Amino acid sequence: MVPHQLAAEFVHAFLADRPQTRLGLVAAVSGADALTAAGWAGPCNYDTDTAKFSADARDWEFRSVLVS
Repeated sequence: MVPHQLAAEFVHAFLADRPQTRLGLVAAVSGADALTAAGWAGPCNYDTDTAKFSADARDWEFRSVLVS
């Protein structure tokens, strides 16, 4: 199964029990990269440099792999 088909099946299953939920999916290598790929501008009134937040998230992803 190709990734976009798997994503579509997941969305349909996820939303079946949660019709009011809004879910956004972006094509990204990792969760850290998804922040930038989605165009997230960072937390309101804090900092708009998304690269900083992506780098922090990437660091946490790396640390969790080392611990697991």
